[in-house]
Formats: sequence, C-alpha cells, structure tokens
Amino acid sequence: MKQFLPTTLKSLWKKPQIGNVVDVYGWIRSLRKSKNVCFAMVSDGTCQQPIQVVATPEQAHLLSYGASVKVQGKLEISKKAALGKQQYELLAEKIDLYGKVNNDYPIQKKNLTTEFLRQYPHLRVRTAKQNDMFRLRSDTLEGLRSFLAKNDFIETNPPLLTSSDCEGAGEVFLVTPHSKENDFAGNSNVSNKDEQKSLFFGTPTFLTVSTQLHLEALALGMSRAYTITPAFRAENSHTSRHLAEFWMLEVEIAFIESLDTLTDVVEDLIKYLIQYLQEKGHYREHWNHVLKQWHRISYTEAMDALKNSSNAWHDPPEWGNDLSSEHERYLTDAYLKGPVFVTDYPASIKPFYMKPSSNNTVAAMDLLVPQVGELVGGSLRKDSITSEEVPKGLEWYSEMLQQANTPHGGFGLGIERLLAFLEGNATNVRETIPFPRSSGSIFA
Repeated sequence: MKQFLPTTLKSLWKKPQIGNVVDVYGWIRSLRKSKNVCFAMVSDGTCQQPIQVVATPEQAHLLSYGASVKVQGKLEISKKAALGKQQYELLAEKIDLYGKVNNDYPIQKKNLTTEFLRQYPHLRVRTAKQNDMFRLRSDTLEGLRSFLAKNDFIETNPPLLTSSDCEGAGEVFLVTPHSKENDFAGNSNVSNKDEQKSLFFGTPTFLTVSTQLHLEALALGMSRAYTITPAFRAENSHTSRHLAEFWMLEVEIAFIESLDTLTDVVEDLIKYLIQYLQEKGHYREHWNHVLKQWHRISYTEAMDALKNSSNAWHDPPEWGNDLSSEHERYLTDAYLKGPVFVTDYPASIKPFYMKPSSNNTVAAMDLLVPQVGELVGGSLRKDSITSEEVPKGLEWYSEMLQQANTPHGGFGLGIERLLAFLEGNATNVRETIPFPRSSGSIFA
C-alpha cells in the first residue's frame, strides 16, 4: 500500500529499520548543545518514547526548545543502549526548521503545575505528561469500543438536543437561536429578550444531560446499544470531579432481568479495558488491585457501615439521603479498600424510570471507586409506566414501553472520571479532557 502520510515515531518503534535513512517529524522536547555535537529529543506525540537526534553544531545552530522540525538521518543503535538508556538515535543528515516558539512561550522545560498548565489548554498537549494522558484517553475509548463490539453491542448516535431533562435535576443548558446581528464578539449583552422567547424547535430545547431515554428506544429494537457522546450539566461546581461538558459511555441492554447481570457487565468491561491498555503499553501500579474481585453491598448495608464507623461526618449518614463524597471515600478507601457496587437505593432519591426492587427501593446500582467516588450509575428500567408518571414532554417514552417492551437495563459511565481513576494520584478531571469547561471557565 502506498504511504501518503509521514512516518510516525509510533510506527518507527514497532519495526526500527537500523541503518536506513528515515524522516522524523516532531517538536523538540529537550536540547543540549556542546562545542562538537548537539543532542535533541524529538517527539511527534504519537507515542511515549521520543527519539534522540545527534547533530553537528552547524545543523543545530537555529534549533531551540519547542521548535517544530523535520529531521532526515540514519537510524542507528545508540552507544548508550547497553546501559539501558536511549535504545536508538538518529544521526542527522539534514534538518528543516518549520517553526520556533516566542520568548514568552509558557511551556518551558521545568516542573509546571497542572494549575499553571490549565491556563494554556491550547499548548499544554506539548508537555509529555499531558500528551500521555490524551493518548491514554484515545486508547481507553478504543478499548471500551473493543469490548462492546466483541459482545455484539451496536454503537448508535442519540440526539444531543432534547426537550426534557432525563435526570430530573433541572441543571440543564437552554438552547436558543442567536442572530449574527447580535454577534457575541461585538455585544456582551447576549440576553436578547426576543431571542430568548423565540422557540426554534417549537418547544424549549436543552443540551442533553443523558441520552439514556433515546438509547432505550434504540435498544428495544437492537437488543444491545451504546453511545459515547458529550453530555452537559449546568452545575455550579468547582470540585475535581465535575465538568459542565463531559463525555459519557451509555449502554442499554434488552432481555436482562437481574441487576447482577448489569454489575457483571460493568466489572468485565473495566477489567477488560485495563488489560487492553496494558497490552497497549500503558501501566499504573494500582491497576493490579483493580483486577481483583470487586465488592457488592446494598445501600442499606452501606448506611449501616457508615453509621457504625467512628468517623465524624460533615453530612451524617441517614437512610433516605444520597451518599455524599465523604461517604463514598470511606466505603472505597477505608471500609472495603477497593471498587464497590452499591445497590438497591431508596426509590425517593432516584429517577422515575427505575424498576422497583422492594416496596421502597429500586433496582439501581452505583459503582464507587477509590479517589474518584461514583464512576458508573445504572439500573433496571421499569416494565411499564403511565403517561401521568413521566415528566411533561416524555409521553412518547410511556407509549414506547407499551409497545412490546422487554425487561431491560443500562448504565452510564463518565469518561473523564474513568480516566482520573485509571491515572490515579487524585487526578483532576480537568486534566483528562483537552479543553475543560466548567462554571466560570471557557478559555477557548
């Protein structure tokens, strides 16, 4: 097959062609110049391992840290390979300089805090750590899709614009038309009353909080449906776990009658993903613990454990209240020391569509994991529901369940929280997405 694109370092390392002249493209991660020789570490971002370029002072006199280059040279085994250091090096024959950075370039070769880098989302991908995270993100999405494809799930595309709030929390973004005459760039007052009143779709329309209800409709014709899609939540929250725009894996499965089936799928999915990532060359020490057996307790058992602990709670645990972040941390980090499914929540704190498991509980489950807390939420769905039981605008959902419904259930998994869990070290979700959006912050 004819090659149209430049060779990447990722492909070069798969089959190094020792002694051949190759072209390498990338950015200079480090540069060391001496009287007789110069060494530049060049990375193109496609893999973790950069390549060391060996050049003469004449070839390198215009080079500087951060510059983008094309290097043509002979690939050789490094003289330091026997010491376990750089395996290969590129003996430069020709260097083309594409672009240099300015004197005020913020991504310098020094320890830069995540808070500092967050101010430069358009540039931080050029750091090794952030680049590693975004490649982990890419391979994670690939791994999730691999598991689902192997298990006959069909990827679908539910709408992002919706006339209802699936979760019922009311934290939604309203979508309204905006004319060029009242351009954002030239008019800071964007609350045009006429535009707010106009209804492009004929009814108030929102950015989706969850595609679950539409995904249920698709699963009740495809048996196993999923989507990986953005979701939007207008939470005025500044914690390390929340974003206004985030990505979700949502899965719906027809013909399942047990909550255990749902938790088994989630556990198998994440354990498969970790093994998939390891085969891709990723590794984190805490993953070995994650691959062991997970815990399952009911909401009532969780409440009993919290009440019997000696902790001084900021939010005292009470049956009928949701678990707070401090409760989740205790269950995963202290009480069970690992991932845990909490099941059978009070019906009063869960949405309308969840199937009852007793007189006052529903067949719901949350997966709690160390450092992050809630990672997955799901449930069995009701077999039938009257039009009076659904929020206004969701009459179609009630009608759907009346037409040859089957036992079914599903779950949603937050991609950024998953990545924070995989990375460990109390990673903030803002470091797991290229351009984070949160209350009061939309840089670019």
